Amino acid sequence: MHSLLRIWLMTAALITNSATAVLADSVTASQEWKDLVAEGDAQAQFNLGLMYDLGRGVTLDYKVAVKWYRLAAEQGHGFAHYHLGTMYFSGRGVNKSYVNAQKHFRLAAKWNVTQAQYSLGEMFARGLGTTLDYVEAAKWFREAAEQGYAKAQYKLGFIHDSGLGVAPDYQEATNWYIKAAEQGHAKAQYNLGLRYAMGNSVAQNDGKAVRWYRKAAEQGLAKAQYNLGKMYNANRGVARDYGKALKWYRKAAEQGFAKAQYNLGKMIKNGRGVAQDSKAAAKWYRKAAEQGHAKAQYNLGVRYAKGDGVFKNYIYAYMWLDVSASNGHVRAGKSRDILEERMTVVDKSIAQRLAKVCKKQLNDHIFSLSELREVFCR
Repeated sequence: MHSLLRIWLMTAALITNSATAVLADSVTASQEWKDLVAEGDAQAQFNLGLMYDLGRGVTLDYKVAVKWYRLAAEQGHGFAHYHLGTMYFSGRGVNKSYVNAQKHFRLAAKWNVTQAQYSLGEMFARGLGTTLDYVEAAKWFREAAEQGYAKAQYKLGFIHDSGLGVAPDYQEATNWYIKAAEQGHAKAQYNLGLRYAMGNSVAQNDGKAVRWYRKAAEQGLAKAQYNLGKMYNANRGVARDYGKALKWYRKAAEQGFAKAQYNLGKMIKNGRGVAQDSKAAAKWYRKAAEQGHAKAQYNLGVRYAKGDGVFKNYIYAYMWLDVSASNGHVRAGKSRDILEERMTVVDKSIAQRLAKVCKKQLNDHIFSLSELREVFCR
C-alpha cells in the first residue's frame, strides 16, 4: 500500500512538473512501475507511458509512450484514454487522426476526465474530425466547467457571450468568466475587465476593470497590457501616469499588438512618459502600419512627406497615405491629394504601383518590404 501511495504522488509530480526531489527519483519509480506492469497494473502502465511521453527518467519516446497508454486504456484507465487521444490529436508516436483522438477523448470523458471533456468541446467547436457543432461543443464545455475546469469555464462564458450553440446570455457569460478569472485564466480576466470598463452585465467600475486588466496583463496577455496602458493614459480607474501607460503599451507592442504599437509611437512622438524621439516613433508607426492599422499608416505617410524620423520621400508618403485612405482614414485621402500636386508624373506612377502591391500584401497578410523595393526599382 505504501508503494502504491508513493507512486500516485510521483505521478502527480510528473503531470504538474513540480517537486524536483520527487522527479530526481524518477528512475527508481520507473523500476517500481515496471515491477507493477509485470503484474498488469493499469496505473503503472499509464505512469510508464507518461514518463516516456515527458522524457522523465527515461529517453523520450512517443511510440513507447503510446504503447503503455494503450495497454492502460484497454483496462479502462480514463487518463490513459485522454493521453492517447492527445497523441492522436498531435500525431506524436502515431499517425495524426482527429477521429481516433475523438474516440479516446469520449472514452476518457466517461470517466469524468475534465481535460477530455474540454477537448471534445474544442473539437466540435472547430469541426476537427467531426461536423462543426456548437450545441455539442457547449454540452462538453459545460461538463468540464461544472467540475471547475477553468479553460472550459472561459469557453462556456464565450459561447454564452456570442450565442454559439446557446441563446445569448451576457449575465451567464459573466458568471462563467468570473469563475475562470478567479482561477487565474488570463483571457477570462481580460473579458471581465472589459465588462467592468463598459458596464456590460455588471455595474460600470473602472477600478475593477483595471484590477482584472492588470491580472491578465501580468500574465503576458497583450490586449490586456494594451487596455491597462489606456487606463493609465486616460486617467480611468488609476491616476494618470504616462510612464506606466508607456510601459504597458511597450509590453503589448513588443508582442506585435498593432494598436499598442501605434499608441507607443504616438506617445514617443509627443514625448509623453519618455523623451521625444521622431525616429523611434516612426519605427513603431511602421510596425503597426504593416499590420494594417489605418492611423499608423496615415502617420507614417505624414512622416515620409515631412522627413520626420525617416528620410523624406514623397513616393513612400503617397503609398502609405493611399493605403490608409483605402482603410477609411479620411484625412489620409486629403493629404494624399495635396501631396500628389507636388509629385512628378513618374514618381506618382511608381507610388500608385507601390500602393497597389502594398494593399494586396496587407489583404493577404504577407507584407514584404523587399517586394515593395523591387516594384520601386522597376
